Amino acid sequence: MLKKKIISAMNQLKVLRLFETRMKRRLRVLMYHRFSKEKHPHRISAAEFERQLKYLKRYARVITIDEAIDGLTGKKRLPDFSTVITIDDGYRDSYEIAYPILRKLGLPATMYVVSSFMEGKAWLWTDKARYVTEHTNADRVETSVGSRRFSIPLSDSGSRLDAASMLNEALKQMSNDDKEIALEKLADDLGVHLPETPPAEYSGFNAAEAAEMGTNGITIGSHTISHPLMNRITAREQESEAKESRRRLAELTGLEISHFCYPNGSFDDGARLAVRNAGYRSAVSSDFGYCRREDDLDLLPRIPAEDDMLAFLQNYTGLEGVKRSTRRLLRGGSA
Repeated sequence: MLKKKIISAMNQLKVLRLFETRMKRRLRVLMYHRFSKEKHPHRISAAEFERQLKYLKRYARVITIDEAIDGLTGKKRLPDFSTVITIDDGYRDSYEIAYPILRKLGLPATMYVVSSFMEGKAWLWTDKARYVTEHTNADRVETSVGSRRFSIPLSDSGSRLDAASMLNEALKQMSNDDKEIALEKLADDLGVHLPETPPAEYSGFNAAEAAEMGTNGITIGSHTISHPLMNRITAREQESEAKESRRRLAELTGLEISHFCYPNGSFDDGARLAVRNAGYRSAVSSDFGYCRREDDLDLLPRIPAEDDMLAFLQNYTGLEGVKRSTRRLLRGGSA
């Protein structure tokens, strides 16, 4: 039985490597968010992250975001299997867990940071719903977000995380001001006091730590001032979020800030214009895909990482992209 499992795994790897070779000239931009020391349902464990990086070190060419942009613009040759590692938001676990593993293996990465979050002035708004559902004594969420009414049971840690995800999806549709009002109402409905600044579990790394990483293989990029959905704010706010976050991050860290990431992958034409006018070299979205030279540099697709090696390899090697294309063709054929 063990021998059969080993043969099956080896055959799967051979198939995945064939897809990876087929896509060897496409740039891959990997997208990570949060990390944990042990296994966690919504984070990449330290052991899995190291396992994935060891695979990349062996089979890929991990490069900086600047080297990638030079390759996409024809300034330099883009090596086969070129890969960029990106990490969003700027949580403490990026510094405490991901950064030491990157240094150990000698691999570069880009971390997109929310400037007010790095300063310790603000939460990432998505964490407020997680904090409330985690700390309430209620056994059910009974609340409304905008026009939507929610009644969600809270039985264990998994159901509490799921409830927060459902609430955040509804909150994404709201303006910044309405979103904060809705979060305050949620906390009140569930009897939870929201601290003014995020507790340790939801805090970010600071400017000194960002500067340290910036001199040790990590490119620091902007993820706005306050992590709004860029397609849900005014043109003036878009301009401020793009321009002022770049200025503030550079001021705090002493680093050059040349790359941008749209929060939650949300953008519109105004957001893209604000990013271009702010002078960034590139901007990444959350759209699934592999980068080509003809792609717009202010809207580069990425590949989501997974806390499962097989899922990671399916995404990374191109198999998942083929599956998605096939599903689109079949849907189109049946229409």
